[in-house]
Amino acid sequence: MTTVQRAYRDDAAVARLRYDEQVVRWNEAAASLSAAAEVHEIRSARIAAATAGLVGTATLVVTGVVAFAAIGLRPSGLLGAILASTWIAMGVAHVVARRRAAARARRAAVAPAPTDDPWADLAGLAASPPGAALRDLAMSQERASASLPLMALALLLPLSIHGLLFAVATVMTGTASAIGAFDGWICLCAVVVGHAHLALAWFGRDFAGRLASLRDEELVFEAERRARKAYWSTVGISALPGAVLLLLPPILTAITGVLFCGPLFRGIAFKIWQERQLLGGRSAA
Repeated sequence: MTTVQRAYRDDAAVARLRYDEQVVRWNEAAASLSAAAEVHEIRSARIAAATAGLVGTATLVVTGVVAFAAIGLRPSGLLGAILASTWIAMGVAHVVARRRAAARARRAAVAPAPTDDPWADLAGLAASPPGAALRDLAMSQERASASLPLMALALLLPLSIHGLLFAVATVMTGTASAIGAFDGWICLCAVVVGHAHLALAWFGRDFAGRLASLRDEELVFEAERRARKAYWSTVGISALPGAVLLLLPPILTAITGVLFCGPLFRGIAFKIWQERQLLGGRSAA
């Protein structure tokens, strides 16, 4: 064995020893990053559930248009079933996405596998701090985890609240005609105040888009302000055809919206605030 080969082998042994020491420290540090993993899981689940909600809403609209064109407003209960199924799909998506995110977080907490080049392994550990990628991923999910739920719930909650009232009417009357008639009500709402639902979803998306510029202590205050603006603007927008319908659309929108608009914006803002604290807090850029 030449002197160069012996020196290289000795250097490699030292590098491998240093790598093993660094791996121990890496794993110890990674074990303390449960906060980033938790935020990633929560946000991933929220994004998946909201996506399922938006897909369900699109399915509801398309089915309603096709059904109306084919058979008119016959009370079949199909649209109500799609609405209820959308909530179930959201729950399933939430559970599945959270489990997948948890598995992803567990993988991120394991040090990279060693290769035949101990120096490259050392460099890799130094270039990839434990959990850094996971924390960056959790932070990058902030906007989507706020905008998608706000949009999905803005579209789903009004009809769902009405659906509960129809369900109560069905129980009280003892007949299925009331819940079957809900299909016609869904179509009527889509035509008369569908634009108001879309406006509320846009206000939610706009609020989520401004989160990055808000300091932690500004979140809830801004959510309150945005919720009031979204509520009254939506009521006003719903009044556009209301003059010819005895102002029924804005009255109905005002009553329905007051039940969830403020809590929806405040709830999302509070969740984002909590998650920011888990990630160490963040101020506006």
